[in-house]
Amino acid sequence: MNQQTANLQSLGCLEKFAAYPARLESFRNPATVDEICDCIHQIIRSKG
Repeated sequence: MNQQTANLQSLGCLEKFAAYPARLESFRNPATVDEICDCIHQIIRSKG
């Protein structure tokens, strides 16, 4: 077992998340519940 594998296993449930390259984006001002609902509504309407 190499060092990277050992490090991933020590992360517990974060192991799967850290196993692959990913782009994480933090938000200074996260979307409100209303904004999320509006977005979901637009997606559903466009698929309709």
